[in-house]
Amino acid sequence: MSGPVPRRKLLLVALALIVLALIKAGVAWYWWHNRTDTVAAVELRCPDLAQACALGDSGATLTFVSPPQHSAPFVVEIAGADATPTAGFDMVGMSMGVARYRFVPAGDGRWRARITLPVCVTGSSDWIGSFVVDGHEYRLPFTVGR
Repeated sequence: MSGPVPRRKLLLVALALIVLALIKAGVAWYWWHNRTDTVAAVELRCPDLAQACALGDSGATLTFVSPPQHSAPFVVEIAGADATPTAGFDMVGMSMGVARYRFVPAGDGRWRARITLPVCVTGSSDWIGSFVVDGHEYRLPFTVGR
């Protein structure tokens, strides 16, 4: 016959269960805050990034306030969005991870984000910006200056 379980062993089991619950809560929080409830992405063609680019027929526009560059921050503005927009950036044909940028209110219905592109050893200048605005995803290919 075995006797009662030592108190120390019970505390270790309780601690392990608490740690697992915290990990599960963290994963759920991360998933919830980084999910994108979107429909199929709309491909954008905007030859001049400094000019307002229409985001489909939503009435919202996207503008690169400063030109995109490697190793230097630049500013992107979205006007006419109802909810907080987000953005992510990948190189053409190469995922650059899960870094997402959240835009902050800039007044007058405008949202701004200060972006620094991820470092890539290939040195390619061809990128795709993925912008989620009011539940819709817009993908914009662009080339970065040096």
